[in-house]
Amino acid sequence: KVGGLTAHFERAAGGVGHLWSPRGARGWRWARAVFERPGGTTVFELLTADAPLMGRLSVPLTAARLVHEGRSLDSIGALASLSARSEMKDGTWSFRVSFGGVVAEGECRLDESLAAEFPYDAPGGRGVCRTSMTGAMRLTLREGGFILAELDSPEGAIVEIAAPSA
Repeated sequence: KVGGLTAHFERAAGGVGHLWSPRGARGWRWARAVFERPGGTTVFELLTADAPLMGRLSVPLTAARLVHEGRSLDSIGALASLSARSEMKDGTWSFRVSFGGVVAEGECRLDESLAAEFPYDAPGGRGVCRTSMTGAMRLTLREGGFILAELDSPEGAIVEIAAPSA
């Protein structure tokens, strides 16, 4: 209930929020997609943050969450980050994370035409965050060498990219 307005949700996949500060990440990439399919709903969320170390040095830390076919899986912590792959190239974010025996691999893009942009305070100065709720995500889930699912959300993924200002 907010300001006298009440909203009721049923079978609605939730979201996540985050805060930043001059002592927080230098930049980040965050994405979330809900894939509706005949066999059920799959929810995938991924975050890679450039965590400051010393001076201008930083290390990328990646965490992910997957809900698929009744299983809720997390890929968090230092070991998960070391085995994860997360890279930006030409506006496409490619990623690979492991949830024990399940591997999620894919890519996503920000919808530039409908992206909101705002500044944020980052270690060492200001940054710019761009976010869109109409981004694209492709995701392949594998387990034991077999494909569990190939999922596509051409315009239903939330994609956010934040980087220090040049």
